[in-house]
Amino acid sequence: MRERNVIINIRVTDKEKKALERSAKRAGLSLSAFLRKAGLNERIFVKPSAFLFKAYEATERLLKKFPSFSKSDIEVCLIDIEEKLLDAYHEKEADSDGDNQNLGD
Repeated sequence: MRERNVIINIRVTDKEKKALERSAKRAGLSLSAFLRKAGLNERIFVKPSAFLFKAYEATERLLKKFPSFSKSDIEVCLIDIEEKLLDAYHEKEADSDGDNQNLGD
């Protein structure tokens, strides 16, 4: 038998519902799970975007190979990381209109 079997109905505006759905998606949660966590004062973490994860991976590669890299190799890697971070930054800006796009997967 399912542990959660009580239904709670709440009324929100369309705008509020969209905002809640966006927040849930950013956290990688269903709307129900998001509302439960929020209502129970549990921590909700925002799921990093795919762009930010790519920047993290590039940083990890640089750190692993750092001792053997020349100054120019390091510069190329840092430029690549900078571009990936800028992509992640602009991705967030692009979603400011609330259309649920560019939230990362």
